[in-house]
Amino acid sequence: AILAGEHAPGDWLREEEISRQLGISRMPVREALRKLENERFVEHFPHRGARVTEVFSADLPEIYECRIFVECRIARLAAEHIGPGQLERIRKNLEAFEEAEGVAAVRLAREFSGLVMEASGNESLRHMGRTINGLVERVRWHTHQNPRRKSDTLREHLAIYKALVNKDNDAAEKATRAPFTAAKARAMQAFENQNKLDTK
Repeated sequence: AILAGEHAPGDWLREEEISRQLGISRMPVREALRKLENERFVEHFPHRGARVTEVFSADLPEIYECRIFVECRIARLAAEHIGPGQLERIRKNLEAFEEAEGVAAVRLAREFSGLVMEASGNESLRHMGRTINGLVERVRWHTHQNPRRKSDTLREHLAIYKALVNKDNDAAEKATRAPFTAAKARAMQAFENQNKLDTK
């Protein structure tokens, strides 16, 4: 719900309200809020509850630097450890992505990222990658960034796939670093533009 924009930065999340809405006890709600706090989606205030964290421009370089580091490391490990079955799943993902449009294309692009993470064989990095990508989705929502052209995403994914097929970890890192570095620049510009609109 946070990533979808249903709860904006600054919104309060009350255990009682959430448990009542979902028809569950407060214990699983409390655990979920604790996890969200660990992943920086909410901040906890004693005796008051949890509040959705703000997204600040100063956070963006740190978020994207972490993302680039983690994604590049995942790509290198994937190139070293990927097996035939995993390559086949990625190939089929790319074929489906080429034909897909709209929401289906977005889902397949995210699936591609998940398949590369899985191929890395490093569960800790996978968890870090998912957490960072969640923060990035919040930035996209906050700045109302438009989806990228599908042709650009396909070209980038094909370059990563080729590196994985060749088990070339240097090429895999290079193919991963370039689009994420460009994404950082786009996010910074989009955040700046959005802040200008918000202050008018």
